[in-house]
Amino acid sequence: MKFRDISGNEILTSQAALDVGMFGDGSDGSPIFDGTNTYPNFASTTGSAPNLVYTLTRSIFCKDITIASVKTVNTGGFKIFCTGTLTNSGTITNAGAAGTNNSGTSGVSGGSGIAGTELGGSAGGGGGATGSSGVGQAGLAGSAVAVGMGGAGATGAAGGSGNPNAGGAGGGAGTLTSNRPFKALNHYLISGTVLISGGAGGGGGGSGGGDGTLASGGGGGGGAGGGVLMIFAPTIINSGAISAAGGAGGSGANGPGTNRGAGGGGSGGGGGVAYLAYNNFSGNAPTAAAGVGGLGGASGGAGSGAGLTGSTGSAGATLRYNANRKVWE
Repeated sequence: MKFRDISGNEILTSQAALDVGMFGDGSDGSPIFDGTNTYPNFASTTGSAPNLVYTLTRSIFCKDITIASVKTVNTGGFKIFCTGTLTNSGTITNAGAAGTNNSGTSGVSGGSGIAGTELGGSAGGGGGATGSSGVGQAGLAGSAVAVGMGGAGATGAAGGSGNPNAGGAGGGAGTLTSNRPFKALNHYLISGTVLISGGAGGGGGGSGGGDGTLASGGGGGGGAGGGVLMIFAPTIINSGAISAAGGAGGSGANGPGTNRGAGGGGSGGGGGVAYLAYNNFSGNAPTAAAGVGGLGGASGGAGSGAGLTGSTGSAGATLRYNANRKVWE
């Protein structure tokens, strides 16, 4: 049954009103992210036109949204609401940062976690170990996520052996200390409430074993977990990419010379959460892939063991709700 007011206009039932209301009010107009236009009211930019990269500084409430080919919108932990059509030919991302590659004997940092803003954040990767003249140093562990729906990080890789010392172990995997169950969520509640975080960080790579005098190769940094990305739009046309992927691990340094081992690769961070609600969706599915492990460093000569390659983290979650059909897809 349809209800109408005295002018004959249809009055939405409570269920229909919720479905319309979750797409926002369109008050930010119809931005076109083409690498030239700027929107200082809700986005910061890096680079220079026509190759600007946009990072949201608050949640946006648009009519229509267009993202041009090879252009990037980083959601920065905020939500995207759209009352019309979101057309993405570029990239919408809240992916985790990659761990730092190592090319020497010093330690390096893991990928920085994503700060929680209007959505939960993600955890950072562990640092790669500093080279040692003795037994190799262990990489730092990836950070854990307290309450999340993303994936766990992976353990960093061990450094290569030197002569006479063994390589160091990789840092431990970041974990999800409490996983938010999927059944606890619905698109009305989550559109206005912080409930979940993304992925955990990957462990850093261990350094190689030394020769007793000179330092070995350092380990690569672990990748950060992917963040939480949320889009609410009646129609989504996605010929590009929508990604909440975990960050890749950094590579370990090569063995610096005879009898000094190479560094192990950092591991990948866990994938985050990509959450979409819409009436109609076409094109490429969103992803929350795990970060891949970094390569181990190569042998530096006789008595210098190669570092091991880091492991891939665990994939995150992709959640798609069709408000028109009232089903998860």
